[in-house]
Amino acid sequence: MTLKEVEERVLTMLKTEFPGMTFYGNSVVEKMTRPCMFLQWRPVDMAPTNYNSRENKLSMHITYHQKVKSDSDVLDKADRIRDMFGLSFYVNDRAVKVENFDFNWNGQEQNIPQISIDLEWKDKINHPTDAPIMEHVGITSTIKEEI
Repeated sequence: MTLKEVEERVLTMLKTEFPGMTFYGNSVVEKMTRPCMFLQWRPVDMAPTNYNSRENKLSMHITYHQKVKSDSDVLDKADRIRDMFGLSFYVNDRAVKVENFDFNWNGQEQNIPQISIDLEWKDKINHPTDAPIMEHVGITSTIKEEI
């Protein structure tokens, strides 16, 4: 499972839960349309656990810019997002575990809500090879008599 697949699934889930909401990535810095949500991804750990597998830990941050400031609207959005992700969600046929859900206020006036969700999953490390595939196997056995 790729990071792009995780991002696409999360975006699909958010668009389904909040139709009409505009979603942005880090590249947008001006001329945003409110209400909107910004998604930011921060890798925490993507280290191999052994030769064949890797553990992925990713922190997702959803920053919500309201059209009209309202604490009850923020709390409603936070509850809906928390319920939407639950303990895990699926990307294709793979489960992504939700490790942590956190809510905080950001911005100069501490009035911009940001939800942080820590995600975790394991991946198989693919080792491509150009070695030829064995087609035939020959086995020879010898039986020794006891003296």
